[in-house]
Amino acid sequence: MPEASLKPFERQFTPFNEFLAALFQALEREGVLACVLRNYEAFPFENVGGDIDLLVSPSQLACAVRAIRSVDGVRTVGFTEPTYAGKCMFLEGISQTPRTRAIQIDLIFRLGWKGLPYLDVDSVLKSAILRQAGGLNFFVPSPLHESIISLFSSLLVSGYLKEKYWPQVRQTFTSREAEVISELTPQFGPEPATQMVKAVVSGDYQRIMDSRKLVCRSLAIRSLLRRPLRSADSVVRHFTRALISRFTPRNLETVCILDPDGSYNAEIIERLMAILPSVAKTAKEFDFLPSHYGAAACRQTAIMAASQRSVATVSYISLWRIARFVVRDWVCQFRVKRDIKLRVAGITYDDLPIKSANPNHTVPMWFAQLVAKLAPPADLWIYLNPGADALQSRNSELSATESVQRLEVFGRFANMTRRKHVTVEAGKPLADVTEDVYTAIIAMLAERTEKLLGKAFPA
Repeated sequence: MPEASLKPFERQFTPFNEFLAALFQALEREGVLACVLRNYEAFPFENVGGDIDLLVSPSQLACAVRAIRSVDGVRTVGFTEPTYAGKCMFLEGISQTPRTRAIQIDLIFRLGWKGLPYLDVDSVLKSAILRQAGGLNFFVPSPLHESIISLFSSLLVSGYLKEKYWPQVRQTFTSREAEVISELTPQFGPEPATQMVKAVVSGDYQRIMDSRKLVCRSLAIRSLLRRPLRSADSVVRHFTRALISRFTPRNLETVCILDPDGSYNAEIIERLMAILPSVAKTAKEFDFLPSHYGAAACRQTAIMAASQRSVATVSYISLWRIARFVVRDWVCQFRVKRDIKLRVAGITYDDLPIKSANPNHTVPMWFAQLVAKLAPPADLWIYLNPGADALQSRNSELSATESVQRLEVFGRFANMTRRKHVTVEAGKPLADVTEDVYTAIIAMLAERTEKLLGKAFPA
């Protein structure tokens, strides 16, 4: 298989204030009325919330996505659907500062609990207020709606109070108690709405938690009685989306970095962990090989056997254990934590054993090839190639011939992958190698996201 190519691009950065201006202009061109829900106080020079929550009408969702994708100077490197009420987009190229190279934009088009709305999105957008700051013009919710959304987005959905917004919520509920009750009554009923508002005004945490149970139960009953089919459909869609997000690896990207002698792996991954968290919901380092070294050796031996076009030897491990490991590896893909969206692993030569002390234990060629094809593939393999001379200088125990052979083994292994793989010149300074690896990851994420958005929102 020839080396898979990723679309090249030059590193570029757009200051946050320029990005915001371009974003709001793009939304205006598409005719999208978008409302920044919270954390806009320091716009346009600082983003105190870390992400941007945009409320849009469900009918304008496709236009909003198109507007965001049209912003110059940034790349869309992630797109997920964590809930039935919103979609997340990750844009890279916002700054050069670690952890802020990308930004998450949440497109929220439903304000609800378990798929049942507690506020009408179009009503919130109609009462939105135009805010001007640093030459920017954008819309924010009315203080009444902002307080309700800030409270319920954590209280109803997750069952806790978000301390960051609590002072503003309580102040608004206290000063406009009658208006808040009137706004909540259509969905929750007069008694539950009144009880919740008074609990917030009192500041009694336990009373608020008790009121939460009442308003959730009332919202469910009233919604199902008034709109039984639509409400039931919304609830089913909500839980279906949650199950898909929780138990499928569809939104999980896996990157494996091949380092022939392990000189750079640990430091590169450490540096990447300071950069990558902003380009995905969560970015974590993981161990590509399981804790049971025998099974790890078994699987990798089989893969390497196929890559070397030979029969590899395996000591004290049966073919049945190889097959069992492959199955367990696939099961792990579906049991991964839902907050992990980008995984990075480092693999060295020692992680890929190809020799055995017992020549009587062998893996048949056909089985080695089968395991190599059935094993869960990584989305991107990055091969750090320092060159034979540099490899030998780092490890004096290696001869010139052994250095060349080791690099050939890794080259063959990379060529066997069913996904994309790139070769990065690793004879440069560590900082430059890290940037090249980061660029390769961003290119892969951007290409995958472009295909995903093309299917979800065709032109």
